[in-house]
Amino acid sequence: MTGREESSRERGPLWRRAIRSRVLRLLLSALVILGLCHVLVEAFDLRFAQITAESSYRKLEVFRTGSGPIDVAFLGSSRMGRAVLPRVFEAEYERQTGHDLSTFNLSLHAGTTLGYYLVTRDLLNGEHRPKVLVVGLGARGFNSNSPHNEHAIRHLLAPGDLLSAVGPHDRAEVMIVPEILFRAPATLLTLWRWELPESRVFADDLLEASSNVSSRVALPGDFPLPMTNAMLEAAIRRYGLSDLRERVLELTEDRIRRAHVESLRDFDVNGRCSVAFERLLRICRERGIRLVAVNLPVSAEYARGAYRNGEYEKYLERARTLCRDGDVPFIDLAKDGDTEPLPLSLFRDGHHLNEIGSHYYSRLLSKRLSPLIEQAVEDD
Repeated sequence: MTGREESSRERGPLWRRAIRSRVLRLLLSALVILGLCHVLVEAFDLRFAQITAESSYRKLEVFRTGSGPIDVAFLGSSRMGRAVLPRVFEAEYERQTGHDLSTFNLSLHAGTTLGYYLVTRDLLNGEHRPKVLVVGLGARGFNSNSPHNEHAIRHLLAPGDLLSAVGPHDRAEVMIVPEILFRAPATLLTLWRWELPESRVFADDLLEASSNVSSRVALPGDFPLPMTNAMLEAAIRRYGLSDLRERVLELTEDRIRRAHVESLRDFDVNGRCSVAFERLLRICRERGIRLVAVNLPVSAEYARGAYRNGEYEKYLERARTLCRDGDVPFIDLAKDGDTEPLPLSLFRDGHHLNEIGSHYYSRLLSKRLSPLIEQAVEDD
């Protein structure tokens, strides 16, 4: 073998080792940069600044950066977003007590107790700690196997949560992990494009856009509370919504079909959603936040069709038990003798309230919670 051939054979392994070494250094550098991005995002509380088309999650950053101290925060799914209109709730509170009140509805699209826990843990602290937190609950949000948990994992989960009890459980959720890992650098790269709204009005607009509820349709303030169903039906006719009954029934049937293949499938109230709610109870207790749990209303038509296997009863039993053990009020207006179950005419789809339903329920809940809120505000 000639000297030239020996030299060529020696250079081959050296060249391959050099390539492997460079690739390894690049990978290590990328991992270091990725880790630094997560450190920066978590250190400066920028997780909620991620760019997303979901207006309910954008609202969290509006609250973090553009909202001052508040008295009451509302948290739940889109059902809670529709059920409680802050301006209406505040106006009724002032009628009941003569005092002003500052509120903010932080409800999430397709929210579950997993998301409520993460928002409470990472957002409702320091200057953003409310005096009272009202959490709207339902059977769908208590299902540990609901695919809706993916929303909380994608948008709210911290890197340190990935291997915890509230982390990804099934294959679909594990597939989100790469998105979570690259969420921090994406947030930092696009952060300069985020224009911070200056006022709370924009947050209210975000709320109305995400819940499709208008605050411009209102029940007169002198309507008695509670109202009988006959009185509510009269209000529905006044606003011309009674003609929509057939459409509401169609939407209700569609919601029932979707519930069986999505939010209520493999129903389990004893898994991570239960764990998340227990942690939420503990955090509120440690931070001095007065927590109130509210069972959100559904129409009788939806309940008969959707909860065929005892899901509603299982959820109610578990939620009441956790609240009782945690010394937390569990408010169920339809079961506590305050009012009749809300009729279908107050719902958009048997599950989400329409404009009249939102205003009525906001006023009804405000009246019920006014003494508790007034005491919490005075004690804080």
